Amino acid sequence: MMIAKTTELGKKLLSGKLLMLLSAVLFCTTIFAQQPKADFNASVLSGCSPLKVDFTDASTGSPTEWLWDLGNGTIVLNNQTPSAVYTMPGTYTIKLAVKNLSGEDSITKTNYITVYAKPTVDFSASPTTGCIPLFVNFTDLSNPGSGTIQNWVWDFGDGGSPSIDQNPTHTYISGGSYNVSLFVVNSFGCQQSIIKTAIVTPADSVHADFTYSYTNICNPPTLVDFTNTTTSASPLTYSWDFGNEINPLQKIQLKLTIVQVRTMFALLPIMVKDVLTQ
Repeated sequence: MMIAKTTELGKKLLSGKLLMLLSAVLFCTTIFAQQPKADFNASVLSGCSPLKVDFTDASTGSPTEWLWDLGNGTIVLNNQTPSAVYTMPGTYTIKLAVKNLSGEDSITKTNYITVYAKPTVDFSASPTTGCIPLFVNFTDLSNPGSGTIQNWVWDFGDGGSPSIDQNPTHTYISGGSYNVSLFVVNSFGCQQSIIKTAIVTPADSVHADFTYSYTNICNPPTLVDFTNTTTSASPLTYSWDFGNEINPLQKIQLKLTIVQVRTMFALLPIMVKDVLTQ
């Protein structure tokens, strides 16, 4: 009877030791065999400034601590999914260090993020004023930023068709003040635009006319009064030619307009009074 009890007790003790040994093996496997292996992914690897990038921890071994260097001077501690906005064009190296109770690991991805510069848009126009129809030459002065400029879209502000030429010419057929915009895209897909307000101001059409009156046309010298009746939506200057070439000393020419008005009294020796200036 005593021997049987001893054997039974031995079995229980052996079973308990085996259980403890198995638990220790499992504990060691869990704690010591699963050291972390650092890795990460990014939502986007390249793009135009400003570029927002979301990072995701892809480490194995169930790390419990994280330390990120996002390459733009930003250090992030204990965040599995940090984000960064890159405003300066260039390439960025990203580092991640992870740690758990079993150990630590780190990874560096050199030049992992690439940021491209947007274009700087500018243009010139010539001429910007004049009578309609006004033919205006536009010249692109844009800087591509990164790469080269691939596309141009011009809006001339008068409701006409846009242009996709780099240096287009446009005809304005109505007087007014026009805003002109230019939209460009570079070879990396970065885009930018500019609008210049009231850059083109063509003058409206001009209708030149005048009236005259006199007192004694049959008894020279005759005094004739001329009155300018020219119409235009824009301010004008004037130039009169009174046509009395018979006596050059009597010719009066006032620089008051760009429009030359001819008199029908070219053969008469007359005296002239300009009622616009007196």
